[in-house]
Amino acid sequence: MRRFAYCKVVLATSLVWVMLDMFILLYFSECNKCDDKRERGLPGRDGEH
Repeated sequence: MRRFAYCKVVLATSLVWVMLDMFILLYFSECNKCDDKRERGLPGRDGEH
């Protein structure tokens, strides 16, 4: 019975870490896309590189 409880705890913590990693990856990938759109959309920055 104790082994089953440990298994549940390990699965639950693994699931939490996977969801946290997915959130972080999606957040930063969307942030990079927004930065690209902002740089393209800003007027007056054509000559600056």
